[in-house]
Amino acid sequence: MRQFFILTCLFFIIGSNVFSQSKMTRFEKELSAFRYSLYPMLDTMDYNQITNYQMSENIPLMKSISEFYKSHQEEFKKYKYDILVRHKDVDINLDKFVEDQEFYKSEFYVMLSDKNSSESQKLEEIKNTPLYQFMIINPISHCGIYITMHHSQNNGVQSVAKRTVVNQLAAPKIKTIKNSKTDWTIYFDYYFEIYEFEYNIETSDLAIKSRWIRKKD
Repeated sequence: MRQFFILTCLFFIIGSNVFSQSKMTRFEKELSAFRYSLYPMLDTMDYNQITNYQMSENIPLMKSISEFYKSHQEEFKKYKYDILVRHKDVDINLDKFVEDQEFYKSEFYVMLSDKNSSESQKLEEIKNTPLYQFMIINPISHCGIYITMHHSQNNGVQSVAKRTVVNQLAAPKIKTIKNSKTDWTIYFDYYFEIYEFEYNIETSDLAIKSRWIRKKD
């Protein structure tokens, strides 16, 4: 499961490079250029080294990411904040999440979020490293990783493939609510299902709060 998580993170990192260049901030352009420069280094990496996080701090990829991350601490904080703010005014009727009305609550379990699982304990060992923090720098993509893992873990790869096709055509509503200086709530409304996360912008800690399923007629 940790291998799947690392690969999914890398997919979102590279995929999130697709911006409208004219709308990107100076830092987004710099970040995009840096991510693009990682392709040759990733191409020389051994698959097992990446997925098992068995990479020496001295290899070019790790050194490059570490140097970039450490030299842009303030920019990364603002980057996360700006992403969250973009979704503050999205219109989602939170009253409809009341149980026994349009939706019912359903289990949302991902092994990485279970503090008693071996996967979570392994993740705890790497969560403060520049590489991991770099992989989850986008809070919206971070939530998307957990949603993808949930479907893969509980419904199989075919479910992930179906959702990928559906989400190439449709798109969820994403709403953020600032609860304090560091704490945010993030909602993903996929019409048929809704996810709620709690996010700490300082530590990048992400917690699964709820999942709702739309009732069928």
